[in-house]
Amino acid sequence: MSISDDLGIYIGSATAYGCIRKRGIVFCEPALVAVEPETGRILNAGFEAEELLRHAKIHSRGVYPLADGRLTDYPIFERLVRHVIKRICGTRIFKPRVALCLPDGFTNVERRAAEEAVLSAGGRSVAIVSKMLAAGYGVGVKPDDAQGKMIIHLGGGCTAYAFLASGNVILSETSNLSQNKINSMIYDYIRDKYDMIISGETAESIKNNLGCFYPRDFNLKMNITGKHVTDGTPAYLTVDSNEIYGVMQPAADEFLQMLAKVLKKIPAHFLKAIAKDGVVLTGGGSLLYGIEKLIFKNFSLPAVLDKNAERSVADGFCLMLHSGKLFKQSER
Repeated sequence: MSISDDLGIYIGSATAYGCIRKRGIVFCEPALVAVEPETGRILNAGFEAEELLRHAKIHSRGVYPLADGRLTDYPIFERLVRHVIKRICGTRIFKPRVALCLPDGFTNVERRAAEEAVLSAGGRSVAIVSKMLAAGYGVGVKPDDAQGKMIIHLGGGCTAYAFLASGNVILSETSNLSQNKINSMIYDYIRDKYDMIISGETAESIKNNLGCFYPRDFNLKMNITGKHVTDGTPAYLTVDSNEIYGVMQPAADEFLQMLAKVLKKIPAHFLKAIAKDGVVLTGGGSLLYGIEKLIFKNFSLPAVLDKNAERSVADGFCLMLHSGKLFKQSER
């Protein structure tokens, strides 16, 4: 990394990315920090934290600094940012200019805290970038597109809805509907109905393999294992997609209610573009079966899944960084 290189950092609910101008993404690790439960002492971050948590002999817990689209732990966020900068820059003494991609729903207090974390971690200056604007670049929205584009990002910590036009975020709304929340709904359902405790990984696997926002053409089945609530003995169960569809109905309803609210707020002269082009879906949650069908059934709007949905924000952020314009108006 040369002294003229600019660094971009995007920390999502589950994954942290780092990119260098004109070089692309050079860092991708879990957005995870391991801490000592009794003292709160920070032990490690990223892959090292993940590895540490696997060792049963080392008492530690994992913390993600972003949850539900909010900054929940400043020291943990700062440690993760420091980890990204150190991993990319090594031991070199110069301080890079840093572009930081943040959720649109961040408050001014959260934004200032995030900026201070970057400066404390070794950044020379900070430029804040809208997450949904980055998502727009990632799905191919052109800066000079005056007609506009509707984007929905279904992430691990929240769902964000935005309308972009002429290189700006015209409207942005965030709901606490998240993939983590859906995982919890499945976990609670299995526990309450079958007196069976499953792991978080199993709940996520059920969501990914059977979960749907719209009825499937064929009912899929999956064998799962867990333990009985009462005595902790091994438990076995077969669940199917029709059952999980019912579990996820409240999430689907919440998604539709928020989309209806957002559509009502979009200026009338942009509605023609939305009716023609529909919406673009990004984020890992957009891979769930049936979201496109759900949107079309309820709003008669076409919906398109971005081909790189899980990395739309990171890819678009890199494109913005490559332009070299981020630091001209937003440098501290």
